[in-house]
Amino acid sequence: MRVLVGVLAVMAGVAQAGAPEPIEYIPGLKKERFDNGETLLVKFQTAWSPTSARQEEILTEIMTEDPSYGQKLTFVTVDYDTYGKSRMAERLRVTRHGTLLIMRGGKVVERLEASIDKRELKAFLETVDSTLN
Repeated sequence: MRVLVGVLAVMAGVAQAGAPEPIEYIPGLKKERFDNGETLLVKFQTAWSPTSARQEEILTEIMTEDPSYGQKLTFVTVDYDTYGKSRMAERLRVTRHGTLLIMRGGKVVERLEASIDKRELKAFLETVDSTLN
């Protein structure tokens, strides 16, 4: 498990056109990433959702325009179909796919639900700087 998380961490650091590859959530990742003080962008998504697909496109576009987000955030995707009814989702108060969370030290510091508006998504990402202080 540790090796897998290490490999995923290396993959997350590799930027492709400014957008790092996300880490796919697996049980055990919470202890490795969520609770250690890292700043995370956690995206609850589904493979079949147009909202999830559009969010991904817009976030990639924003991160390509400003690659510094890849340095400030670790990106974690969570399959809502698999983990949407989990205790983790319940604790984080996630009730739908398309939910985005900025987390630090296991706590949610910002939340956005089902937005596909580029200005709103960019403003959401910009809150990272204020949460780092």
